[in-house]
Amino acid sequence: NEHTGMLGLSYSDWVILGFSNSYHDQSLFAGRRFQTKKIHDSRNSNFFVQGNLYAGLVYGYGDRFPNLAGITPAVAPTVEFGYKNTSIEVLYFPTPSGGVFSGLLVYRF
Repeated sequence: NEHTGMLGLSYSDWVILGFSNSYHDQSLFAGRRFQTKKIHDSRNSNFFVQGNLYAGLVYGYGDRFPNLAGITPAVAPTVEFGYKNTSIEVLYFPTPSGGVFSGLLVYRF
């Protein structure tokens, strides 16, 4: 699925995301974001790189993954490239066929 229509909200590193998964089914992820310390550019401290790990539960994959009542544990690592309050996270979500890469646009209020 090339068009996931992902939309999410985060508050204090708790996250909820809605998206269309690889099988074109509507899915929901709820979990927590764990992050490394930001590494700032030595020439301009407004630029940074950061590693993140999203861990939680995902619903919407049916019996394609081991689950309990349709809910499956999920883990997704990201690398975040940012400037001040805006960043892009590159997400890798492992799947049986190798995995899915996705980009997330993040703005922190």
